[in-house]
Amino acid sequence: RERPAARLEAAREHARLGLAEAPRSAETPHEGKAPHLGKAPHQAETPHLGEMPRLGEAPSGRSTPHLTALLLSVLAHVDVAEGLPDDAVRRLGHPAVRLTLTWHTPVAASIAVTVAAIELCRDRPERAGRLLGAATVLRGREDPGDADVRVITREVTAALGAAGSAAAHAAGAAMSRAEAENLVSTIITETENRGWG
Repeated sequence: RERPAARLEAAREHARLGLAEAPRSAETPHEGKAPHLGKAPHQAETPHLGEMPRLGEAPSGRSTPHLTALLLSVLAHVDVAEGLPDDAVRRLGHPAVRLTLTWHTPVAASIAVTVAAIELCRDRPERAGRLLGAATVLRGREDPGDADVRVITREVTAALGAAGSAAAHAAGAAMSRAEAENLVSTIITETENRGWG
């Protein structure tokens, strides 16, 4: 399975080439600074935001908003693993992410899972559980094969207990599509505006 550093390099290469299809790499449970999304000691550090390709400015026909949003979601997930949640939130504030939440279902679900990881870093497991439920709405189905979903679910269950975790997930899964989009977008905006602490 690919580690976050390998996924990061793949993301950078796809951004450089301007491919219309996103890389499909396997998600991997992690170890490290965040208990649910860390990294192995041998992995390279994540470049700062300013060092990344200008993903939203690819020439016409060479990129799409959903590709940009997916790459930013992957990079934000790596930021959380590196202990850089502020960078993760800034990435998700990109206009392509906001647009993708409204129309590209699989990528919107990936963004919701990344925001759930950020909420765990903020010690908000109930919100993380609701976001996982909202991700099923955005995806249109459960995805038990997603390793990040499984790991975050374990962390939420450890914090809330089985009943609490199930209730949080059910609350998110009961949302309409518009409500699920709004939950993810609102949390991103709230975190951008208020910061951490």
